[in-house]
Amino acid sequence: MRNEVLRMERVTYKEDEVVKLKDFNLQIFQGEVMGFLPVNSHGKTALLKLLERNLPLYDGYIYYGGEKVNTWKEHYKAANRISIIQEKSSLAGNLNIADNIFVLRPAFASG
Repeated sequence: MRNEVLRMERVTYKEDEVVKLKDFNLQIFQGEVMGFLPVNSHGKTALLKLLERNLPLYDGYIYYGGEKVNTWKEHYKAANRISIIQEKSSLAGNLNIADNIFVLRPAFASG
């Protein structure tokens, strides 16, 4: 059985009263590699923000590890354990991905 990592159900998200995502659904399972190919940039940044951090929703639900972490009624602004690697990477070029993740961990960075 596949383990669900993240699920977004009927998510509608607004920024400054402008709808960025409307009735959006997504499921991500453990071990999956995801790629997004947007038709345009409308909503792409909003989706990435919602994946990383729980922001106030206009409607819908977000589950992380099977637990509801964000709803249209309430949100926690807590970070999810999901990181986004941007086009312009901030990774250390001489390290592999695993070493970069270790170096960037909060406990390591704070000394």
